[in-house]
Amino acid sequence: MLQRDSADSEKDGGPQFAEVFVIVWFGAVTITLNSKLLGGNISFFQSLCVLGYCILPLTVAMLICRLVLLAGPGPVNFMVRLFVVIVMFAWSIVGIDGDAVYLI
Repeated sequence: MLQRDSADSEKDGGPQFAEVFVIVWFGAVTITLNSKLLGGNISFFQSLCVLGYCILPLTVAMLICRLVLLAGPGPVNFMVRLFVVIVMFAWSIVGIDGDAVYLI
């Protein structure tokens, strides 16, 4: 999904994958460091799992939006995609709150 809309058809989507990989890795390091500084007891892999729970709904939203776009652009499709993204974003925020309570 990261390589679908690349401007150069010869590229294989490597830079997009690398960007997402680095962002997730940096987020896991940031969460671990923040928890350690606040006196929590969390490992790097536990923080990576928390990020996974938070990224999954956004990935599902991306897949649904891609499927909706196959029907063509329009105001109804925009509203459907907006609703899906808002719901999945709220799910990922609730996932952060619930997991953070159990890990710290």
